[in-house]
Amino acid sequence: MFSALSFPSAQIKKLFLIGSDHLAQMRGFIGGVILPAIHPIRLAGTIAAVSNLIPLIIGLRKYSRLDPGLRLLTINLLIAVIVDIIGYTLMALFEYNQVIYSLYTPAEFIIFVLVFRHWLSHERLKKILTWSIPVYLVLWLGGHSWLLIQGLEEWKNQQLLINDVFLSVESVFFIIFSIATLLNIINDETVPVVRNPVFWVTTAILFYFTGNLFIFAFQRILLVEGSGLLMVWYLHSALNFLKNILFAIGLTIAGKNAVAATQD
Repeated sequence: MFSALSFPSAQIKKLFLIGSDHLAQMRGFIGGVILPAIHPIRLAGTIAAVSNLIPLIIGLRKYSRLDPGLRLLTINLLIAVIVDIIGYTLMALFEYNQVIYSLYTPAEFIIFVLVFRHWLSHERLKKILTWSIPVYLVLWLGGHSWLLIQGLEEWKNQQLLINDVFLSVESVFFIIFSIATLLNIINDETVPVVRNPVFWVTTAILFYFTGNLFIFAFQRILLVEGSGLLMVWYLHSALNFLKNILFAIGLTIAGKNAVAATQD
């Protein structure tokens, strides 16, 4: 997850005012200071982030009736909401919040790995999922440690570069396992596909990571370059919103009689 709430304020202002001297003159102090905080790009990201509450509330209300995979999903939604609140606060106070999102990346990876490990019964795939956690953590810690050795300022400046790599790898990884899970669901004739909560959740994950793969791969350019490319984040916000709606559908139909496990 990479929220639009993490946009540097300077870049929002730059995008907001580029080639718009007349607009800046009209808006004066409001245009230069207040409106960038509610710029449509950030507003779209905020709405998408708030939409996390929809599946979260459903998941918490039905928590005792959910299978372990859906419970983990609910926990991830709760963490995501907390991270966005902290991220928004850090941005408001310090105009920098990359640290909290960098820390969330491995947490999200671990949770989704455990989710897919529960839903997939193929032993080889489960073994790959199990080993992916220590491998990912070693690489993540190694990358950030190497930057810290270069100095705190270097670590701060190069965080986006590190995130480019890990978010892209995470996206490809979960695209593959989403497809594998969906194939299992389609081949399982014991439960209608649309009545299987895992179908909706896995579809949400597939759409989200597929659509955002381009953004994750080039987010450093999108954030640093004050250009029209930032408009691509509208797509990111839309995908985030769609993901949460699909999560909500999956959690809604989940319950005592819902079969959330898939068979190989």
